[in-house]
Amino acid sequence: MIFFGIPSVGQIKPQTLFGDDNHFGFIQTLFGEKYVRAVIIKKCSEYYDKDENKEEYWDRIITIANFLGMKKLDNEDRFCNIPLLDSIAEKFDKSNYEPSQIFLNYLLCQWQYPHPTTKTTDLKILDIKMLNPRKNISVFKPYLLILRVLKELYIISPNSSYFTKEEFYWLAYHIYKSNCSNVVIDNEQKLSKSILEIREHGWAQFKSIEKSNVHLSYPLGFLRNSNVLTDNGIEYNVNTKFFIGLKKDKSIIEDIDSLINSSKKTFEFDRTLSANNQKLVFDYSNYLYDSESIKDWLNSVSIFKEKDNSLTRILENLKNFDDSEIKRKKVEIQLNRLSNLNQISIAKRRTEQYILREFLFSGKLIGSCAICSNEYPIKFLATAHIKKRSECSDEEKKDINVVMPACYLGCDKLFEEGYVTVTNGLIKNNILKTTTTQPIIKYIKKIENKNCSYYNENTKKYFKQHEQNNS
Repeated sequence: MIFFGIPSVGQIKPQTLFGDDNHFGFIQTLFGEKYVRAVIIKKCSEYYDKDENKEEYWDRIITIANFLGMKKLDNEDRFCNIPLLDSIAEKFDKSNYEPSQIFLNYLLCQWQYPHPTTKTTDLKILDIKMLNPRKNISVFKPYLLILRVLKELYIISPNSSYFTKEEFYWLAYHIYKSNCSNVVIDNEQKLSKSILEIREHGWAQFKSIEKSNVHLSYPLGFLRNSNVLTDNGIEYNVNTKFFIGLKKDKSIIEDIDSLINSSKKTFEFDRTLSANNQKLVFDYSNYLYDSESIKDWLNSVSIFKEKDNSLTRILENLKNFDDSEIKRKKVEIQLNRLSNLNQISIAKRRTEQYILREFLFSGKLIGSCAICSNEYPIKFLATAHIKKRSECSDEEKKDINVVMPACYLGCDKLFEEGYVTVTNGLIKNNILKTTTTQPIIKYIKKIENKNCSYYNENTKKYFKQHEQNNS
């Protein structure tokens, strides 16, 4: 069963977006680049080091990105950065998880159905056939409906304020069955009574889809981000079919009311537009990540408004950067994040190399070797460290000036092994310090005293260190 547009391709949680999966990290590398699907799929497979099912993997990422408004394209079809997510990701990497946790609570409150990226296809669920839900259903908020029903169950009895898997299936089925027309304020009393009847008599139709319980992992994964919900059935003395319930807190009703009252606004959109309409997706992203709206939400929600939380501080200090800075800035962001990510060293280095290579060669088919100045297809050029990476400090590893393009036809290895150095911008012969042969001498003679195209004020300190290390 489809649960009101929640992507069934991966868990929506901080770890997926900013941690081990780091899907937002990949989206960051695309800022300023045109959305050309074939190119993005290739970049995606390289970033995640995926050799198989390349297209499928990108499809999973973009599905989550669309649902969360992260695929924001400007009028030239280029990826735009989202400063709020940049800052949340940076805090996450430094083990400050509070901003991401609060933000996922905000996303739960903004979850709406139909969603702007809901497809226009008909929907078939058990005996239900819905014609074009995107066009024919009024927008509502599934999370707020869940909270309202659980609140009503709590009022009946605090020990009743939960859903089993069967009951949660029924709730979604019932809403779909009524073409979502029953999702109205004050209807939660009827829904809660129906839940209690199911609890007493069961729901026969559930048996036919009982084996589909695995699909519950996606809505459950999203709902687990809530600060007012728990998936711990022990609190309610419920068997393994327990799904989700209210946390047993003295202020739970006040907390739920504040969430409901602060989150009624929805994003209304032209239903005739495609789910992939560029302006629609752009506008939805702006709506979702509007700083003032998020501040208002934080100030209205009782579980957060009393705290000097770090998401509030982030919102007060957001910075945009203009298009002229975007290429350099996105590399700096990525390298800063990478230095903090808890990855095994070889994966960490591989990703770092990907980011630096993107900086040097992104969008190019042909490039020039910094040593011999000859032009080659990009695949013949290495992302060469001017100062050996093993000798770089953490700060130097994050400096985009520490790398240059060098051809695989000789210059990359000759420079790495110290057969040539760069002195005041000129290529210098260093063969007296090395073991050599006539072919190597002949090659070096051709490039000796040429200008190094990557020698400048920002790189000269690294060339100087390379020269000193090989003197």
